Amino acid sequence: MAPDLSIERRLLNEGYRYIAGVDECGRGSLAGPVLACSVLIYIPEHLENPIEGIDDSKKLTREKRNELSHIIKKRSCDICFGISTVDEIEKFNILNASLNAMSRAIYGMKRKPDIVIIDGKFKPDIEYKTINLVRGDSLSYAVAIASIMGKVMRDRIMTSLAKRYPDYGWNCNKGYSTKKHKEAIHKFGISHQHRITFKPVRYVKEMLEYEHLVLNIELNSENHIENRNSESIEKQNKSKKSTGKFGESTVCDFLKSKGIEVLERNYRGKSSEIDIVATDGEYLIICEVKTVGEKSSREELNYIDGRQWERIKLLADIYMAEVVGKEMPIRYDLAIVKIIRNRTPEIQYIESFYTTDN
Repeated sequence: MAPDLSIERRLLNEGYRYIAGVDECGRGSLAGPVLACSVLIYIPEHLENPIEGIDDSKKLTREKRNELSHIIKKRSCDICFGISTVDEIEKFNILNASLNAMSRAIYGMKRKPDIVIIDGKFKPDIEYKTINLVRGDSLSYAVAIASIMGKVMRDRIMTSLAKRYPDYGWNCNKGYSTKKHKEAIHKFGISHQHRITFKPVRYVKEMLEYEHLVLNIELNSENHIENRNSESIEKQNKSKKSTGKFGESTVCDFLKSKGIEVLERNYRGKSSEIDIVATDGEYLIICEVKTVGEKSSREELNYIDGRQWERIKLLADIYMAEVVGKEMPIRYDLAIVKIIRNRTPEIQYIESFYTTDN
């Protein structure tokens, strides 16, 4: 059911004449900016002669939205757009980025509204009197107008971006999570306009990083004996470092899934380092992590120098005294993360791998 101006009629009876409708567009998109539109209308004029066909932009065809946008421009007192970039979305999260875009759109208008009707339950940081309406684009005539103008403008932005990034079909999908768009991300990778924090994009990023780690482990294994020049050794060391970080992150996620609290990663001393410090409430858990390829031998998997464990034990005692500040039993665990091509990593977790009796 289309908005019937009942909300606007009530506001006019309360003395509000200039009303701004505000809506955002692109919040659920995987790519591109989030945009907000604020449209100021003079209510008496629209009550007397409303624009025919106004409705939630999602219910209208592209042709109808474009047609209505020309009429809205002529019949509105002011129209302003606010944008939050992909960088802002990644930094502040999509909700806060959307609210920032709304604030920019509202404050960008030349005339101050008597009241602002905002789609959704969250209010941007503005000084004007506001009303929040869930499903506002279906209930409020003013918000529906803003939703149409916002959709038309953001579609133009995404069509323009599609010329710079032609592989993703943004001229058709506008950056949203369609099957073809997700397939394109898998095939061509992630562009600078993709939102890394959004799950489908983040999944592809993690898969690409994982495949890169697998390749590095395989190459390092093949070249370990043959290449001993300083440049190749430096590259191998960098690769081992990134592989190790991946393994530690994987184990941290594993521990958290078991209800174990991770206290610290990479706690360093003068001559040693503890990969993960955690606790299950009963024990202080000192976890050493080994990240290996699928071709690693059983001896290689389980071998850790006894002197290394002794240094870790001394560092654990320091952590207990300086950070925990109370006595707790300490458990020394070993986690082996095996990275395998085209499969999720395997974790072999061994509790009490090292004891003081070793």
